[in-house]
Amino acid sequence: MLVMVVFGGCGEGEEPVFNLDYEDGEYVETVFYYTPEGSDQMTVYITLKNNEVKDFDLEPITKSKTSKQYQKLFLEQIEDVVVGQRIDEIYINVVNGSSLLADAFQSAIWNIRDDAKTA
Repeated sequence: MLVMVVFGGCGEGEEPVFNLDYEDGEYVETVFYYTPEGSDQMTVYITLKNNEVKDFDLEPITKSKTSKQYQKLFLEQIEDVVVGQRIDEIYINVVNGSSLLADAFQSAIWNIRDDAKTA
């Protein structure tokens, strides 16, 4: 099992943003990404409470058997890493050798952070 996780709240070239307040609630984000077999997508479900991820799920939307396997492994390995963390401190780099899936997931996290920011 290979899981590379960096907690820091920023991606490459992005300024770190910490300790913002986020609105409690359930958030859903569907992201698209490309693999050698074509276009795939996944829907990420996050429940936030007190700025932390309290619940997490991922729904793979793909016809590719290979992508389904990667997505299943990703979900199994990432859930324990993400749940309980502040959403602004999550940055996933590579999981089980899948940087494409990790990048798509990170994009969903950034979009959910933007949606959940309080003024």
